[in-house]
Amino acid sequence: MELKTIDLSAERKLLTNLIVSDEFCKRIVPIFNPIYCKSKYAQIISEWIVEFYNVYKKAPNKTIEDIYKEKVNVIQDDIADLIADFLQNISDEYIQTVENIEYDITQAEQYISARSMEVMIENVKRSLQKNDLLQAEKFIAEYKKPAAVSDSGVDILNDAALVSDAFNEEDEILFKFPGALGELAGEFHRGDFVSFFGPQKRGKSQMLWYSAEAAMYKELKVVFFTMEMTRKQMIRRGWRSIVGQTKEPMTVKFPYFVQNEANLKYDIAYKKLHKTGVNVTKIEYQQSKLRKMLRNGSVRILSIPAYRSTVEDIENHLDVLQLYSSYTPDVVVIDYADLLIPSRYKGTEYRHQLDDIWKGLRRISQERNILVITASQTNKATFDRDVRKDDSAEDSRKIGHITCGLGLNQKDSEIEKGILRVNQLVVREEKATTEQVIVLECLDICKPVLDSKFVHEINLDYEIHENKRRKRRTIDTEELYYEII
Repeated sequence: MELKTIDLSAERKLLTNLIVSDEFCKRIVPIFNPIYCKSKYAQIISEWIVEFYNVYKKAPNKTIEDIYKEKVNVIQDDIADLIADFLQNISDEYIQTVENIEYDITQAEQYISARSMEVMIENVKRSLQKNDLLQAEKFIAEYKKPAAVSDSGVDILNDAALVSDAFNEEDEILFKFPGALGELAGEFHRGDFVSFFGPQKRGKSQMLWYSAEAAMYKELKVVFFTMEMTRKQMIRRGWRSIVGQTKEPMTVKFPYFVQNEANLKYDIAYKKLHKTGVNVTKIEYQQSKLRKMLRNGSVRILSIPAYRSTVEDIENHLDVLQLYSSYTPDVVVIDYADLLIPSRYKGTEYRHQLDDIWKGLRRISQERNILVITASQTNKATFDRDVRKDDSAEDSRKIGHITCGLGLNQKDSEIEKGILRVNQLVVREEKATTEQVIVLECLDICKPVLDSKFVHEINLDYEIHENKRRKRRTIDTEELYYEII
């Protein structure tokens, strides 16, 4: 077979490059689907190429002729003739060298992007003709713009600029909790996967909302997935936390730190304040005030069914938000991961299913370059002692998938006092510590964090009773939380 001239049409050039260039295949095959080709013969050739590359990790080059000879008998005669004509038009010179590979990859990416959209539109039209609105919406929701693989790696001994840039993470830092809790947890970055661990009824959901709210105050966009509560329940909790109010009028007991002048450490004091409850007539005004203050910061609450939703369902919701509302989150909070079901391995042991779920959430954080925050229940032993690395219920491999893990510890006596102790389980790089942080909370106004101090900063007999007289420097508890007037 003599190979001579080249047809430079978009489709034919795409196929030619896929046949002759290893680099082109490496970058394009991951985003290419044979159905993107308009002609039947091109679809068949591209299927051969993709199959070959997936096995041998290189372009077929002249091996494509052998593939043709092997398969020609099962192809319609007219299609076989078109394939033969195409193969005869690839020159030996072009096989040996591909000029300007980067330009060709860019052109191919544009072609694939256009064709993928055209295929999606065609599928939507066919579904609408059949009056299948749900299927049409699914085609739209699942559509993703293809993007070629461009990362060729870093030569650590030669790429000085890239090595230097690796030590500058400012552009990737999203936010940090205030106070000692922030020092314990460290900075949260794009691509991180964070989880709280604790037994039942130890404030995991409360801490997840606190994380969402903290991100919102840093003018970040947040999507909050709730499976434990209905949408209305979550809205009520979230709004009460934002405005610092109870559901109904009541007197609330606030814990706060006060410095002991004898040793300069902190005790815990209490102050009672009367709260009027959420005023629904002021909500619109308060929302307006918040929008002006936060500009782009926001939290969107989505309620999805527990034990029915998958990681893929979460991705579909994110795609729909982006497509219909142009809403691309910086942070995704999931309350909580163990309530998801796997899309794969449904017949395997539960621990393998959980591992698959947590791997999927880690993948979301990396692929979308966002921060993902969730929680997990620990085993029964943690009701009587503090949470350790190996305490994650059902499957300890969860720890291996996260970039930061925080244990939530609380004795029965501490619940009543509004005291939560937080310890590190997993943390980025060299910031690990075995010391705990004391967090003060007031769940009557849905505030799991009013203030926080390291244990070494606090007197061990850390409670000051309201009726106990002691010389101390007082602070106004009203300043410990945000409240909209």
